[in-house]
Amino acid sequence: LPSPSVPTVFTLTLVALDANGDYVYFSETDEWTSFNACSGLVACDLSVNFTPSGYTTPVISGPSQICQGESVLLFADIPGGQWSGPGINSFGQIGSANVTAVYTYTVNLPCFNPATFLLVVNPDIIQNNIVDLGEVCVNGSTVDIPAMGPNAAFVGPGITDFGIMATFDPAVAGAGLFNIVETGSDPPMCMTYTTNYQIEVNPVPTPIIDPVPAICETSSPFVIVCNLPGIYVGPGMTGGVFDPSIGQGIYNINFVAPDFCDATANILIEVAALPIVTIDDPGLICADGDPVNMSTATTGGFWSGPGITDATFGTFDPTTTGDGTFTVNYATGGICPTSTDYDVFVTPLPTPDAGDDVTICEGDFAQLAVNTGWDNVVWSTSDETYLITVDQAGVYTVTATLDGCSATDAVQVFVTSMPVIDLGDDVQNVCEGSTINVFAGYNGEWSNGDMGNSTTVGTEGNLSFVYPNSGCPVYDTIFVDVIEYPIIDLGPDAEICPQDSITLSTSGIVGTWNLGYSGTEITVNAPADYIFTASNWTCTSRDTVNIAWIDLPVLDLDEIMFGCVDEPLLIDATNVANQYFLWSTGDTTSFIYVTVPGPYSVTLGNECGELSDQTVVELQDCSPSVYIPNTFTPNNDGLNDVWMPVTYGILEFELRIFDRWGDLVYYTNDPQSPWQGNMTSSGYYAPDGLYSYRFDYHDVRNDKKILYGSVMIIR
Repeated sequence: LPSPSVPTVFTLTLVALDANGDYVYFSETDEWTSFNACSGLVACDLSVNFTPSGYTTPVISGPSQICQGESVLLFADIPGGQWSGPGINSFGQIGSANVTAVYTYTVNLPCFNPATFLLVVNPDIIQNNIVDLGEVCVNGSTVDIPAMGPNAAFVGPGITDFGIMATFDPAVAGAGLFNIVETGSDPPMCMTYTTNYQIEVNPVPTPIIDPVPAICETSSPFVIVCNLPGIYVGPGMTGGVFDPSIGQGIYNINFVAPDFCDATANILIEVAALPIVTIDDPGLICADGDPVNMSTATTGGFWSGPGITDATFGTFDPTTTGDGTFTVNYATGGICPTSTDYDVFVTPLPTPDAGDDVTICEGDFAQLAVNTGWDNVVWSTSDETYLITVDQAGVYTVTATLDGCSATDAVQVFVTSMPVIDLGDDVQNVCEGSTINVFAGYNGEWSNGDMGNSTTVGTEGNLSFVYPNSGCPVYDTIFVDVIEYPIIDLGPDAEICPQDSITLSTSGIVGTWNLGYSGTEITVNAPADYIFTASNWTCTSRDTVNIAWIDLPVLDLDEIMFGCVDEPLLIDATNVANQYFLWSTGDTTSFIYVTVPGPYSVTLGNECGELSDQTVVELQDCSPSVYIPNTFTPNNDGLNDVWMPVTYGILEFELRIFDRWGDLVYYTNDPQSPWQGNMTSSGYYAPDGLYSYRFDYHDVRNDKKILYGSVMIIR
């Protein structure tokens, strides 16, 4: 309602509404049940009389701001009122303020306005700051660090002073990455703070300049390389490029790196002068001369080119080049390498020609001549003419000189001696049909057409030889006499009976028998080779006859011969000495087959005798058979210790023995391996008891059979 300045009556209209904003009767609302005058109405009017009077507002005192969690006491200038607000008691005391709030003080008396008080609660402020101060050089200036607030304290390497600001000295801290900590507080602002100042102190780097070897003044400008960018100052420098054309000397180049704490360095560069090479004249060099060492005042180089055989000493060998002009090179290494060419002239040699070699016969002479056109000539005979006469064998040399160079040619004079040719005895014998070798000692021509130092002849007549002897021929001649061999014929080889003899005759030729006898005939009765030898000069003949014995008949029949009833039996009297046969059966062959028992005889022989013999034939049943014992006692007493089927006419077999469980105990296919009661698989002996067997066999009649049975072991 408006506040009237004079007493005023106001009419109020009351309206009742429900929760949805719809009108309701006052009787339906609890709040208005005391207003009986309005009961049963939707709206009613009331008259209110207001009498104005002056209002008083209490004054509240206390801190307007506090820090969170602090206690505070508020005061009102009018006592007796009531406090309201977060955490305040009836005495106006707030034990622990945590939020900003408005506190009300109400005096329950007429015409008093409630008083309000805004208490600001500041939260505790904790600041953690990080400040990057960047990079400084260890040799740089100090750095001032302003304090972030009052009551500041600084801690860290390199801090030399602090107050409202701190001083950081990089020289004190040294190189590295450092953290400077500032701590402080602002109580009115409820604030504490920590500031970390990060600063990196860079060491003064060491510039590393790549070494520069000594260089020649003719070298191209080049860039000096350093691990840091910077500025170069010194002779020959333009920017970072050094120009060696500045000339010979040693130059100090200084370097500074402004961007790297003004790091400094220097390098010495040596520049060498290019040497001047002059090659000395080697003088006259003949094409066949000795090697010459080239020379120059500039040492330490190497020679190369045609004729150079030693690169260090510059040895030039004209014999490897021949005459002409040849360019050699002298090259020096080192800082300023050089390469200098020099033309070497090799003087050609004269070409004296003394002609071809000469051959003369013993006692003759020869004329030797050399071609002309030389300054002078000298022979090995000391003659200084172009033509000389000689009669001795040897090598004659002539030396011609032209333009200071000499050359020599040689000619050899051969003197052919006259050797003596001797073919041997003037008459030489040779057996008929044989040949002899005749030697001359020299190569030549024989009268039989052969060439060489020997020949072979077998015909009668003269034989001559001519040795050409290099145009000085020598001769000799012999006579060849052919001698006939004696003719011997002892007749053909013969065979005689051991009781006979035979006479051998030479038909009147006198000689020697191999039995030591001499004569024209001999009677013998023993088998042997009989040899007779006779000679005419050294032409020896011999003949051989073989006398052999005829073998006597051979016969030896068994007294009794056994055979099988159903098979023919062979009776054989064959022998190489036996030539004819007559059996009691009438057969005339060397053997017979019989199928009937009884006596059989044979008569046989040859030209040296006859024999007779007889045998009795008995026939028996030869059918294959198998006998298998049923018990044995393998106890090593020497009696019945082994077990094996007894067979006749069996070609091959397999024997298997099994125990009562059907396991194989023993196996063999060897008739020489009887069962000794052992177990094949383990090597142990089988226990006493009954064992079964299987016997597979193949007999001579090509029958294959299997026998089954059992055998008992008893020990």
